Amino acid sequence: MANLDEMLGQQTANKTSETTYGEQHVDTSNTGRVLASDAAAFLKKSGLPDLILGKIWDLADTDGKGILNKQHDSSSPLLTSGTSAAELPWAVKSEDKAKYDAIFDSLSPVNGFLSGDQVKPVLLNSKLPVEILGRVWELSDIDHDGMLDRDEFAVAMFLVYCALEKEPVPMSLPPALVPPSKRKTWVVSPAEKAKYDEIFLKTDKDMDGFVSGLEVREIFLKTGLSSTLLAHIWALCDTKDRGKLSKDQFALAFHLINQKLIKGIDPPHILTPEMIPPSDRTTLQKNIIGSSPVADFSAIKELDTLNNEIVDLQRYVK
Repeated sequence: MANLDEMLGQQTANKTSETTYGEQHVDTSNTGRVLASDAAAFLKKSGLPDLILGKIWDLADTDGKGILNKQHDSSSPLLTSGTSAAELPWAVKSEDKAKYDAIFDSLSPVNGFLSGDQVKPVLLNSKLPVEILGRVWELSDIDHDGMLDRDEFAVAMFLVYCALEKEPVPMSLPPALVPPSKRKTWVVSPAEKAKYDEIFLKTDKDMDGFVSGLEVREIFLKTGLSSTLLAHIWALCDTKDRGKLSKDQFALAFHLINQKLIKGIDPPHILTPEMIPPSDRTTLQKNIIGSSPVADFSAIKELDTLNNEIVDLQRYVK
């Protein structure tokens, strides 16, 4: 079986020079164009069936001229902007999905799924650090069933590709990378949102569109939850690390509080894509490839401060 480097047409060492060599090897006349006949022998080195290679060529040769021009897209698919997670175009492009599907099928999936043992050799062949591959698997197994379906496998291959391009693997799956088939609406229902918005308006004393820690302390303490848990919920919902919550962030905070009070469900360590307030998703998505991944743990540095302030207030109330 061809290794991951061959399947994806990438090299993990001295990538720039090797890529240039590969382009010159196929484009023997240095015209910047590759004919189907010239590309055939090169593509066969991938080890994929001719039928699959034909489909890949058809996807790449979008105008049907039998010629490919040299193209390079320097922008990251994760930087695509959008108004809501459900409407975001999937970061995995159709031409890449065709390649990933071909690899998926070559691994003999059972009932449409690949086990960890089946995927492991492909991941290891990328030569990426084990800790990176572990995070790739964790992010890709969206259903947390220990297996990858076709779309989840495409996410895994996309993340591997990003890592090979020296882009950091995010700590949480960006909304744009969640396959359309697995996207969910925001966890806060319209009925909940209307109720929480009403509380927000009463709590926002200075009417600046945000509530500060000082403004929410009393109402938070009335929930009866521990100060440590409340501080964690605050840090999760303050996605922009501003020290205050917007209306959407406030609604999420109370949703998490009520999940604990009513159902006994603890808040997550980091926000899942569907938990991120709609008004925050575009901004957070732009930061994915930068220094701040979704629900970055940098916000946790505020936990001790907020926790101490709440404890002091409890002493004062007593």
